[in-house]
Amino acid sequence: MNRSVATSTIVDGVVNRVVFRKPDGWGIISITDNHGSELKLVGTFPEVPVNGQAVHADGRWVTHTTFGRQFAASNATFTMPEGDSALARYLTEALRGVGIITATKIVNAFGPDTQEALGDATRLIRGAKITRKLAHDIVEQWATIKGESEVALFLKEIGLGPVHAAKAINKFKADQVTAILTENPYRLTEIAGIGFTTADAAAMKIGLESTSRFRVCAGIRYALETRANDGHTATTTQKLLDVAVNLLDVHETVVEANLDQSVLDGLLHQRESPVNGGLIYLLPILDEREKSVARDVRRILAQKRPLVTIPTTAEIKNEFGFEPDPSQYTAIATAMTTGMLIITGGPGTGKTTLLRIILALYRRLFKKEAWVVAPTGRAAKRVKEATGEEATTAHRFLGVKPGPGGFAFVHDRSNKLEIDGDMLTLEEASMFDISLTASLLAAIPESTPVLILGDSDQLPSVGAGNVLADLIAAGVPTVRLTQIHRTDKGSMIPVTALQILQAIPPQLTSRGDVRGVKAQSTDAIAAEVHALLSNGVHLDDIGILSPMKKGPMGTDWINIQLQANLNAKNLATQSLKNGRKIDVPGGGNVAEAFALGDRVMQTTNDYDLDIWNGDLFEVIRLPDPAGKERWLDLRRLDDNVGIRIPSDKLFDVRLAYAMTIHKSQGSQYPHVLLILVAAHYRMLYRRLVNTGWTRSQKTLTVIGESRAIEMACQDVGGVDERQTGLVDLLELPPPQALAA
Repeated sequence: MNRSVATSTIVDGVVNRVVFRKPDGWGIISITDNHGSELKLVGTFPEVPVNGQAVHADGRWVTHTTFGRQFAASNATFTMPEGDSALARYLTEALRGVGIITATKIVNAFGPDTQEALGDATRLIRGAKITRKLAHDIVEQWATIKGESEVALFLKEIGLGPVHAAKAINKFKADQVTAILTENPYRLTEIAGIGFTTADAAAMKIGLESTSRFRVCAGIRYALETRANDGHTATTTQKLLDVAVNLLDVHETVVEANLDQSVLDGLLHQRESPVNGGLIYLLPILDEREKSVARDVRRILAQKRPLVTIPTTAEIKNEFGFEPDPSQYTAIATAMTTGMLIITGGPGTGKTTLLRIILALYRRLFKKEAWVVAPTGRAAKRVKEATGEEATTAHRFLGVKPGPGGFAFVHDRSNKLEIDGDMLTLEEASMFDISLTASLLAAIPESTPVLILGDSDQLPSVGAGNVLADLIAAGVPTVRLTQIHRTDKGSMIPVTALQILQAIPPQLTSRGDVRGVKAQSTDAIAAEVHALLSNGVHLDDIGILSPMKKGPMGTDWINIQLQANLNAKNLATQSLKNGRKIDVPGGGNVAEAFALGDRVMQTTNDYDLDIWNGDLFEVIRLPDPAGKERWLDLRRLDDNVGIRIPSDKLFDVRLAYAMTIHKSQGSQYPHVLLILVAAHYRMLYRRLVNTGWTRSQKTLTVIGESRAIEMACQDVGGVDERQTGLVDLLELPPPQALAA
């Protein structure tokens, strides 16, 4: 809905009619307020409003671009109205077969006791002088109405807002929801958008014991969900006990006693894991996806490749102007003969050059096509710039359609991609999580070979899984490149990146392509940006990276400061708030707003708009400030496609002059400003800093404190190695020696 927002307020009145109501409870209601004015109430209403009911709502006034001024209710309570005439009118609307004459007789007969009398057929027959059939019909209808009202009240009392309450009624039905949730309030977690925390708060209000089987089993699953959010697909018994005990605040024996029950209830899966040293537990969906990947990897490796004559090293040099070293030639030859090959190595080791050669040879030798898929649009764009090869994102390659949880892929195991015999390359493979990998491999036809390129020393995927490392550990044919062949001879970027991985803090000076600037303020960042801009560098060619979002040198605050510094004129002329508040170092907060020319980022996947988490944009147009519409026109930096973001999705857009190192994965910039201060200690570890370090192609400027680099080399903020179960499932032959 496009709307302009005013302050929160309260409205009281009487329902005139229900204009519109969806099955999920969202609707539009016409009411007459206590001042006699007719207005439209919009919101989610768990119980069906009845004409004549009294309504008490709190919310805010909004202006819809089509329907004008409305009251958006965050909460609304509907009750029987006061006054004989109003009550009689309500009964005619609420009860079938009751006209105004019968309703008036009932109200005159029972007055303030009308509600009680509506539940007693004998009283209605004797007191209001109505027929036995009508009396029993009224009692039955009133029981339903009263039940709906009591359900709405119950759901409100256990802490559910109108939207969640409406979902609960739809899920469990109005006549059963109270009984179901009273017995086991954790069934609320079966509803999309309701998690353990909300269900746990409801359980406490109901009075459920903290050691209840329902609570402990739900808590065990929640523990696995938190582990999955941290990237783990599997969890060992002791680790699961530790996490669940901390979350539930109960004794370990209580959790341990409910593990088997949780498995029996299907809340989690259990299997033996020699790699992890015993039993592991997994969320059912992650267990299924690991098994899917393992099944498809074995299938792809079992392909019988046609025999072809592979060019010699000299022939490759003559054709491509590049003489591969022994390990690179092994990679080229193996890619032509095996169903799946992994090529891994750090920056400057020649992965991109090999990709260009392998794809060209495959097309020529097999007379088939070769496709390149990357996890993000930025990674796909980088592939094209580096190799000339067209590349696309996994989401666009598979196609998306509406489905459970937002979207589903068009191509899957039952509707495979039409690339039989073609080669599929997965670029930036360290970024592929278990779910996306499972979807891609399931959609590949039987005779499609897969080439996997990635740096196993980079950060693992944001989503759960450690696919690249697991495939290497399981014995998938792998060539590890170690010799640096970077074309810009003398570059210290790959050299110093390797030092970090070896726990050797690079010694930075104020000159060279890798330099250090001692500073702890955003002023230094702005000064470095202006210096680059004054030398003819475009803003899109500058990557400003920080390990963290929060804090004085986190991306949230850096973005606010850089926007004020780099785009002050447009910000002062016209801006559009997105509803997000940014913490100010030292206390308070400021509202994030967008201005013409701002660099922004999408932070969620949106299949309707065909935009994805991590897509970068430039703001190219804002609505007329005098108008009522709220939207944002953007230009995607990867492909120059224009997108209009409606008002209800603005919150998913963030300023992106700076971004976290995690968000920068898959990107490269000619110039990188890497912010590293000791205050980032929770995120200072080698793999993270190495990932940020290697985003740079020409120059790297480290802004911050030298001791922050030392802390990173010591893995001060190191995270636990990811626990997964994929290696156990692959059951591959011993790793092949792919030496030259």
